[in-house]
Amino acid sequence: MPDTRPTGVKLTLRGPDHTAVESAADEIKRRFGARFAVSGRKVCGASTGGYLVISGVVLVNVGTAIDVSADDLLDLIAAG
Repeated sequence: MPDTRPTGVKLTLRGPDHTAVESAADEIKRRFGARFAVSGRKVCGASTGGYLVISGVVLVNVGTAIDVSADDLLDLIAAG
């Protein structure tokens, strides 16, 4: 029987443009909904302008992820 338990995948978003990094986190939240959670925010290297670093976790079901990847691959093949 396949393991259907969700698995957490850690994501780290980092960049000098704080607005762009926040927008990327918002986009991930829109796509994954309640399966994505931000676990931390910090600004690194303040002396060089400060990179914003957002850490988060996405819960994924391996079986579903494989199905989605296969569908995406088939779409790419069909598109030529």
